[in-house]
Amino acid sequence: MKEKGLTAHDVERNSNNEITNAYVVGIKNGNYTNPSPQKINALAKGLGVDPAFLFELASGSKPNKEKFEESIFGVIHHKWMQLSEESKAELRPIFKMIDRELEWRIKNQVSRSKNSEGKDLVKGFARQVVIAPRKKKTG
Repeated sequence: MKEKGLTAHDVERNSNNEITNAYVVGIKNGNYTNPSPQKINALAKGLGVDPAFLFELASGSKPNKEKFEESIFGVIHHKWMQLSEESKAELRPIFKMIDRELEWRIKNQVSRSKNSEGKDLVKGFARQVVIAPRKKKTG
């Protein structure tokens, strides 16, 4: 929390109240030493970190936090945590599409290849994503 400049109240708010600020303080003070997976997931959401990071930390492993935070996923996650719920709702379909594409590629080990004209082809079902124009805010 300290590294991210967050308070226990911030963590509670960021988790959509899935974890209380009192519970966060209790973890921090060592009063809760065996939180449930649900509490760890809520804490991760509140802190804006991957739950796997906290599970690794809880198991005594030394997760590579810097590697995650410097990755595209860490950058996107940090930005995601700053969005309004309305913006998140608008973007979820895009993330679901990306997730499906990743799953498909993992399953089928898809790679790029060239067509007869030397142009890149993506073997997979990736489609062009059309995003509706943003509505201008009226004052």
